Amino acid sequence: MSLFKKERNKAIVNFIDIDNGSAQLASSGELNGEAGQRIVYDSQAQINSLEQQGYVLEKNNFNPNGETPFFGKQTEYVISFKHQKIAITHPDEKSGITSADLKKVGQQIVHYDGAANRTPQDSVNQVVFRRTVLVDRVTGQKKMQPWQPAEQNFLMVSTPEIPGYIAQHAYVGGESVTPLDCNRNYEVTYEINHAPSSNQQKVEIK
Repeated sequence: MSLFKKERNKAIVNFIDIDNGSAQLASSGELNGEAGQRIVYDSQAQINSLEQQGYVLEKNNFNPNGETPFFGKQTEYVISFKHQKIAITHPDEKSGITSADLKKVGQQIVHYDGAANRTPQDSVNQVVFRRTVLVDRVTGQKKMQPWQPAEQNFLMVSTPEIPGYIAQHAYVGGESVTPLDCNRNYEVTYEINHAPSSNQQKVEIK
């Protein structure tokens, strides 16, 4: 029988959320054993449980290779997690993400007037902005990502020529727009051309 009693040590394994100020998610509770003895604790069950709740394992300082450490001077082991973020790119009823959250369509409308039944139909051009929404699987919080692209240019539209009429603008449109201000409207008015024709009329005298 040994005259020396082996030293008893304590250890604890804490599971923390580094996306929430290192808040504690779970704990092994106090573990006891003799110095030099392997710590008997299976962390995998708790890891699996947290992953099912939307957490992602960031770092395992307890048994990263599957082997538990020995009781000794170190008394606290930390297993840290982050929140899983899901990128939503299509409307998702479960997350409450609609098409308006993901897509913005800007319109450039050129309206023509003044040439009676020869007046052209409106010219309509579109630009599309898209973005992704990140959903936190733990909290359900939604974070809108920046619109892409940040800005776009509409096409410049040349005014159709109508014989006998003149238009106030030869070209309109082509402005640069952003997702927050992406609609443009223009009006082009035709007027009767009262200027004499440049074609000389020839009169034959007999």
